[in-house]
Amino acid sequence: MGLTVLLIAHNVSGVFDELSTTLSVWLAELRELFFSQQPDFVALHLQEVGGSHWEKPGLTKAVDALTQALDAEFADFWSSSMFVNLDPTRDFTALGSIYLVRTSVLSQVAIFDSAANSYKQLDTLPAPLLPAPALPDTYCEHERFPQDYYREAQNWSRKGRLHTRWRLGETELELVNVHNFHDACNLRALERKGDERLSVFARSRSHALAHTVDCMLERLSPSLPPPACFLFGDFNFRLDLPSVIEQLYGSEGLELARSLSPAKSSKKGKATVAADEASGTNGEAGDKPPSRTEAELQCPKSAGGGQLSSNLTLSSKTFRFSQPQVILDQLELFRACDRELDEFSNASSVKLHELELAFAPSYPYVHFDGAEPLDEENPLVIAKPDDNATANEAATANGVFGGIANGTSNDSRNGSNSNNKNGSSGGGSGHNKVAESSESESGTRGDTTTNADDSKATAESEDERAALKRTLSQAAQEELAVKLARQSSRGPLRGGFGRKRCPAWCDRVLMDPVAQRLVEKSEIKATYSTQAQRTVICDHNKVFLAFSCA
Repeated sequence: MGLTVLLIAHNVSGVFDELSTTLSVWLAELRELFFSQQPDFVALHLQEVGGSHWEKPGLTKAVDALTQALDAEFADFWSSSMFVNLDPTRDFTALGSIYLVRTSVLSQVAIFDSAANSYKQLDTLPAPLLPAPALPDTYCEHERFPQDYYREAQNWSRKGRLHTRWRLGETELELVNVHNFHDACNLRALERKGDERLSVFARSRSHALAHTVDCMLERLSPSLPPPACFLFGDFNFRLDLPSVIEQLYGSEGLELARSLSPAKSSKKGKATVAADEASGTNGEAGDKPPSRTEAELQCPKSAGGGQLSSNLTLSSKTFRFSQPQVILDQLELFRACDRELDEFSNASSVKLHELELAFAPSYPYVHFDGAEPLDEENPLVIAKPDDNATANEAATANGVFGGIANGTSNDSRNGSNSNNKNGSSGGGSGHNKVAESSESESGTRGDTTTNADDSKATAESEDERAALKRTLSQAAQEELAVKLARQSSRGPLRGGFGRKRCPAWCDRVLMDPVAQRLVEKSEIKATYSTQAQRTVICDHNKVFLAFSCA
């Protein structure tokens, strides 16, 4: 059996903004992901390290706190510490990369040392690799994207790339942490000139991604077999907004949206399709119509076909559905408007691939506090749990928020390589029906075993977990895998989609053709999915890819 690889991308701005209260929550959910996937090698690519306070004193202290807590949480893993630039005045990208390797397989893993131009076995290196978070040039390549790539930013942006290279057994991996440019304005994202297929923001992203791929190719030796290249992080891919609006609100809705002025919203500038149709004009005869900055787009009466319809309030900084559930109800429509990767690959010499996007958008999520109704106004939000209930027991399993794609079953690591017949596939519209479960935080409580000794499933020791699995029947192992999948499939307890940007699959794990072939040969069924946040602490959900390699 090969090594199980877990690649994780997460924009952690929210974690750093309230580190004293969010760190334990973030670690607990990361631990659940480790337990469900049982990885041997983990690459954790973080974006927005330092959060919104990155320029203030305390950046190093905050990064130290997160890194030390992570190392303590996963004590049975060798740690690289965090590869990160801690000087916010010099080429700061806020990228952080952490690599964890199960101690029992250290002799099978090596990191590339560019100074020595050779690999170094991890069992000959200290743990952690770095005494403190830093940016070791010998082990990584780091760059902030040139400012002229993104002319929308008045100051230097915190966007860039960070490369490392590893050898797992006989397999070489080039791993690239990426944070690309964002959409600064909803209304500008609607603009197109001539035959332009992408927004001005998407064109900037494509330019930066092409530069990243070129740099990746420059690191390869023409005389050696190429490594499997994985690029994962916050690509900030956004949906094609004109297509979204035209699909939901017709050509009249798109025309109205494009008539808005990308300026500050004001009550004077508000307008609705219905009001325009009723008056037939934007103002009194002879008067110059006011420049409108916000509009409410209403679904045509004939639209829907039984599907949920929703009005949309739109401005430069507002993208608010009256019924947010429309995103999940018409998920295929939204997925069809996700075109940036295809457009890039069509124009690039290197095609980038990914597994099916069989999960809900990874961005944007917000936390709702008690001042806002949870169930009536925000149908995506799951009811607050009873005070005496644990978070796991209280959460309704809304699989579309984090359903496991491709039906991965963790028992395949023990040689069965069978599909999880009871797991959610994440296909179709993404509405994975997952039954409520009563397992404890470890994910093992319930009817998966037949004796009291099964509580060993919560043990931290890998040997104890392996011993437990040997005592379970095949059916019981499959049921245990299902329950672990359910545990990471729950929707947020207090939170839902934000109201400033159109939901999108910003966070991705992309592969070059060599990496794609490697994943296709995985001895376990590859999993490409997201992990929902029960209580939203970040506006991005984690996105991960799990597979095995020889």
